[in-house]
Amino acid sequence: MKPEKVPLIKVQFTPKDSPQHFLIQIPANILFDIQNLDPAEWSDICKSVTESWKRAHEEWEAAKDVPIRQFLEAQRKFNPSIPDQSDDFIAEILKAGERSSNREVKDDVLRIIKSKYYRTLNSPDIMPLIQNAVLMAVEDNDHEFFKRFGRELEKVANPYKPPKDRTPLECLLMEHWITPGEIGLHFCCFSDQALSDFLHCVAPESGPTFDAVRKTRQRLDLKQTNRKLVNTAVCRGDSIVLG
Repeated sequence: MKPEKVPLIKVQFTPKDSPQHFLIQIPANILFDIQNLDPAEWSDICKSVTESWKRAHEEWEAAKDVPIRQFLEAQRKFNPSIPDQSDDFIAEILKAGERSSNREVKDDVLRIIKSKYYRTLNSPDIMPLIQNAVLMAVEDNDHEFFKRFGRELEKVANPYKPPKDRTPLECLLMEHWITPGEIGLHFCCFSDQALSDFLHCVAPESGPTFDAVRKTRQRLDLKQTNRKLVNTAVCRGDSIVLG
């Protein structure tokens, strides 16, 4: 007696920011297993996606904060008007003198004025540091400082240095690891090989290798289902059949 054939359920897959639509056929039993994942396991998977988005956001926020941190560090190092947390008045005066004669202020000023936040040179925040750097440069007969200062001001100010953009594969995995509203096409349910084969069906010329999928998933720290529910993906006519 032949085993009963498992019916295939047809669903549609649309990659984010793509006009293309793909017809997917998925066995009903696999779809049932996907829709009935253990709630705790599903929660862990969702959390891994949330954490990955959070890390990306924090990278951007940290990049925006870089010039501000550089300025605050320079203030602490070189501004003689900022007191130390010390009860020793004489030590505080000596420390202020060290700050006001520290030649490193020249390099820090050249670094700070790269940022658009500190291009208002007469600002009460940045002006004391610039005055100190100029005084040091005059005392040192440092012509190069003034040349570099002028060159930096001629350049377009950097709002901040953004972190490296995510690759197309990273974006694709993040967008479709869990996909509310799409039946059975959560990438978290695929084995790495099945996902690589699936993406090759979607984009034959640029589909990622098994290693690329695995390493990207690991780098993003995206959690898969404990039991891989989709283990094959085959192009068949105008559809992609999962198994």
